[in-house]
Amino acid sequence: MSDLYVVLTGILEDSFGIPRTEVGPTTRLSDLDMESLARAELSLILQDRLGFPMADVDVPGEATLADVVGLLRSLRAEASPAPAEEAR
Repeated sequence: MSDLYVVLTGILEDSFGIPRTEVGPTTRLSDLDMESLARAELSLILQDRLGFPMADVDVPGEATLADVVGLLRSLRAEASPAPAEEAR
């Protein structure tokens, strides 16, 4: 289980009352009754918790938790400076 998955399921539990034991990587946000407003709130919480921008990211309701983790991995990679830039 990746660190991003743990963060995501923790937010779902702490902020939305969805127990970690009731979700898995294939659980769709729509299965959790997360409408567009809840998904926007989730994006803002993730942005705050993880420290990289998500304001322009629209997480679709049909996305699975694994899809969201994949999106977070991509955003984290984009937000991290390339090794050559770190050396400067």
